Parts: sequence; structure tokens; C-alpha cells
Amino acid sequence: MFKRKPDIRNLAPLRSSDRRKLADQIIRDYQVPLPEQSDDASSTSTLSSLRNSLLPDSTSSARFITPTEQGIVYIGAHPDQEERVLWFQTGKNPRLIPTVYTLWRNPNLIPLLHTPDFVVDEKLKHGADLMVPGLVKAKGSAWDKRATTGAVVAVAGLQNPTVPIWVGTCQIDVQNLPDDLQGQKGVAVKALHWAGDECWSWKSLGSGGIDPPSNLEGWIGLDAGLASQLGKVLLEDESKAAEPSPRNQLEEPQATVDDANDAND
Repeated sequence: MFKRKPDIRNLAPLRSSDRRKLADQIIRDYQVPLPEQSDDASSTSTLSSLRNSLLPDSTSSARFITPTEQGIVYIGAHPDQEERVLWFQTGKNPRLIPTVYTLWRNPNLIPLLHTPDFVVDEKLKHGADLMVPGLVKAKGSAWDKRATTGAVVAVAGLQNPTVPIWVGTCQIDVQNLPDDLQGQKGVAVKALHWAGDECWSWKSLGSGGIDPPSNLEGWIGLDAGLASQLGKVLLEDESKAAEPSPRNQLEEPQATVDDANDAND
């Protein structure tokens, strides 16, 4: 969606009442849990802090247009940081989509899925969708129950498994996938935004995004020992699933982890 720089127009501060309504909408849409407080004053303070974490006091909104989409961006600055795009809406859909900057400040806001780092580098960072065979999870664990069709999810690589670097919407019920994805095909998650796109890069003066941290508390990572699964992960999407001719095998080798390893030897 943000492969090209968005045309952002008419940036204006949000009124306090509008910011609170949007923050409360986010809390409802993403079922953000509220810490229980027995004291009313403490409850009000806690809710205010949560709202500020999701939508800082400084938040402004603006229309945006790209070659493929249009909508609204919400731009704000967390303490000691520059203004960044924190949320966006597309078309007539009222749901706000978090950017990686929001996810880095609000752990477990949405489901976090995982894929090998070479899938991130070779595919996802170039705007590709995440295919079903590219998903991995720790042995014995379950897919996140929130990862249903239409749900907004984040993706992390295996090297930094607690750091979301890509955001998309589920095209299938990921929660119902089997443990073994060998032979599975199709798109699992449609790309919306990632660390490295023009939304991530935007700032009020100049351009340039903030590099992802190496680790974040609060996000659920993966157990060690996932390397054995990587040889089963296919990069090719469903349209390239058919076996190529011998000539094409030389010119366009199938992008699997095993092939990548052979190429490096």
C-alpha cells in the first residue's frame, strides 16, 4: 500500500474529544484489556494513560492518497520522539490500522505471527503478501485465536521474534491451520504496511524511519530450535506452485530455504 510516498494533505490537530473517541474505538475494536482499579480516580488515570499510549495528545489527522489507496493517517509523537504515522484508515472502513511505531509501544495489541528472516528480507519488505507455507510457530504451541479472517495481524522474523516489522490482514482463519503446513498453498496475510515502506519513512521534515529495536518486552516470541522447520518453508506463491520445465529450473530456481542454502555453499 505504501510502496510509494503518500500524498498527505490538510494535516490538522485532533480535538481532545475526537481523540478520546478514536482511542476508545481502538480499545473496543482490538479488545484492549483495561487494568482493574478499585478507585475511580485510579481507573480514570489508567484509561487516560492507555489512550495516550494509543493516540498521544499531539495527534493530528490528514487525508492521504497513494496510487492504489486513499484514506486518513493519524500522526503523533510519543515522548522524546519525532512525529510519525501511528495509525491509518483506508477507504470507507472505519477500523484504524496500527503502524509498527504504535506496535512497538503497545505490546500484544494484535496477534503476532512469525516467518523466517529470508522471507521478510526477500518478500515482505518488498510488499509481497505472506503465503501460508511461510508461517512458522513453535512446536506444541497453538496459532493465535485472534488471527481470524479479516483480523489485523503483525509479523516478526525469527532473529528478532518479539519485534513486529510488518502489518497485514488475514485472508484465512490462521487460527485453524494445522501444525504441519507442508503442502498448504495460498495467501495467509495481505500486506498493508511494513518497516521500510513510505509510511514508516514519513516525518514532518525530510524522510527516514526509525530502525526496529532488537527486542521488545510484552510480545510473545518463539522458542528456540525452529531452524529445523525452515527447510519446509516455500517462498513461491500459488501461481508458481507448478513444477517448472528443466530450462526454467536453471533460470528461475524455486525459492526454498534448502535451495537458498545450496546457493550459498
